[in-house]
Amino acid sequence: MTIKEAHVLVDRYAENKLIMGQPYNYGHIQNAANIAYKIAKLCGMDGNKAYVYALLHDIGRFEICDSKGELDFSDKHRHPIVGYKILISLGLTDEANICITHAFLGKINKYRELYEEEENLIVDKILSQPFDDYDLLIQLADEMSVVAGYSALETRFARKIMEDGFREEYLEELNQLCKIKDYFDNKMNGNVYELVLNIPNNIRLL
Repeated sequence: MTIKEAHVLVDRYAENKLIMGQPYNYGHIQNAANIAYKIAKLCGMDGNKAYVYALLHDIGRFEICDSKGELDFSDKHRHPIVGYKILISLGLTDEANICITHAFLGKINKYRELYEEEENLIVDKILSQPFDDYDLLIQLADEMSVVAGYSALETRFARKIMEDGFREEYLEELNQLCKIKDYFDNKMNGNVYELVLNIPNNIRLL
């Protein structure tokens, strides 16, 4: 799928929903796509493929949100499997798999009780395969993309704790993401934060 085709597909699912103008939903996937493209190009990966994967990773949100772009708890955590079903129906297997893998940091199985038995079998099959660099990259780009544009991982999770209270799973997720960031730092022989956020390599955020 080309970048243009991916944008057309996203626009189709966002049509007639106010989320088109809301920064978290549409802006979030655009920012994630920009991050993924930048990092991929410096890591010898296919920048266009990374961009498309990041742009489509949250397409399930567009399908199940209400006219105001809002999701309830159940819908929020079901959006990966909803996105998977959309893209697999179009024959986009790799893109569909990204809808699942972006939501399972370190293959942590959370909120699986919200899935039907058949859906859990799909997720289990995908998670049983080794994650490749594109799976990891979209996880990183997803978490660094926020309402205002881009965010350091530490800042993103500090905000989560302030909003939701402390949760043990947040520390586990942050630890996994920091490992992914280190992996791409080494792969690009640079620093993701410097590339995306213009933060010098010698500055520690926390």
